[in-house]
Amino acid sequence: MPSQEQEQRQQHLILAENIALLSRLVQAPTAPYDNPRPSSAAARDPGRVLSFDTEVCLASTLAFLGSISDDPCHVIAVCVEEVPSTRSIQVVVAINKEWPDSQEGVLNRIQHGLTVVLGRLACVSEAEEAQVQESVIDAVADMCRQRILARVRSRRPDARYHRKKRQHAWLGSLLQRALEAVGRQGDRSLSLADLDTFKRRARRLLASLELLESCHEKDVHRHILAVLRAAHRLQSTGRVAAILSAIPTTDMEPTAVSAAAARVEKLARYWECSVYLVGLARSLGIFRRAEVIPVSLGPELFARDATPVPPDCLERCVERCKGRIAPLGFPRLEEIEKRLVARASLAGYVRQLLGTAKVHAEVQIVCRYELRPAAVPPRVICSGKNACYLCNLFVRLHGGGAYHLPGTHGNLYPGWRLPRHPSLQRTCAQLNRALEARVREALPRSLGPTPAPAAPARCGTRTRAPCFLPCRRSPRWPAPRRRRALAAKMPRRGGRGSRR
Repeated sequence: MPSQEQEQRQQHLILAENIALLSRLVQAPTAPYDNPRPSSAAARDPGRVLSFDTEVCLASTLAFLGSISDDPCHVIAVCVEEVPSTRSIQVVVAINKEWPDSQEGVLNRIQHGLTVVLGRLACVSEAEEAQVQESVIDAVADMCRQRILARVRSRRPDARYHRKKRQHAWLGSLLQRALEAVGRQGDRSLSLADLDTFKRRARRLLASLELLESCHEKDVHRHILAVLRAAHRLQSTGRVAAILSAIPTTDMEPTAVSAAAARVEKLARYWECSVYLVGLARSLGIFRRAEVIPVSLGPELFARDATPVPPDCLERCVERCKGRIAPLGFPRLEEIEKRLVARASLAGYVRQLLGTAKVHAEVQIVCRYELRPAAVPPRVICSGKNACYLCNLFVRLHGGGAYHLPGTHGNLYPGWRLPRHPSLQRTCAQLNRALEARVREALPRSLGPTPAPAAPARCGTRTRAPCFLPCRRSPRWPAPRRRRALAAKMPRRGGRGSRR
């Protein structure tokens, strides 16, 4: 009988095989969607200060501010834990990790930046609200400086962001094109007052962006604040998306229109987050002793699976995923190998994933509270973006819905793994069953319809060629006597009434 350690290793190997096969079939197993609010969200918990909706807003706000890097390897997740003894909160932050000490530098910068922001919120009752708000937005602009430069696609030499995004247009050029295009083909649903307000505030944002591009390095911070203020004033009109969508496609491509609207909205959100945090601090006073705690799991949870990958893992996956389906209703192994993935290719892919997969930030937060249960555990986990398909599935299966994720973008990332911990073994088995069911659905669709074999013709019979002409009714074939009479009336070949 296999030991618990052997069973755990086997389940993790099966998980890697299922993820590898499903990733070869579909890139997004589900469409993006928002998770419904749990039924317990409406009930008021007397042991908590934050309502469920307030916890969602606070966690998503801090996750947005904590996303200081546009590197896809630096995705973070945040939750808010209440501490009843001090009537304060702990902000728990995690980042995707391959090893225990991966991305520690980025995580430390996030911890320091959020600590400064929360520290300035702690004195909101002792100072004027406008003064605290200016102090908070100043700390936000300092912490998120590089991410803000990335959002405007700055061409400054000191702007450091992902190289793929440098190919995209600078926000100032998009605004310039939008200003030139607005009004060429008027939309009756837009009033002249809305258009004039948009033009005036868009020109102000454009001027701030131009100053940011040309200023000295010591003045970057001041001009970033001006850009955020101008973006907030432009977005506050509430008509930015409607005005930009009215631009004709001959003047501006739809992708450029959507990019300009999205970037202005993201820039304005920095200012809106600061206003929201100041108002929350004044009404609830939960930031006086707030802490920011980075998640740090032990090295044993990041241990790599030493189990060798069998060369017949494709056969193993197919047999597991076939389930109770009749053999005739499931693709054959030879067909799968010929049209989708080779056996050696899948085995090598599984081996690669086992060596390089990461523990996502949402999974680390769940594992942290498995190791250190809290008196008042968090109910919501928010990422810098929507959760991936596997994180959303994991959180939904683990703990009977103890945690809530706002939504998922539906994409499957094959470099995903679970920590090696006994408390997650049951969830690992549930994940395997769910993934095998998804493969069972996706495999026939990926291969397409299998042509049915033609029935063998009897000896001495002719097979009739199919007719592809549209026909509402089958023509009635005349009787033999009538057939001869009709043949006598028909014109001869080559005559006046013959067909060509």
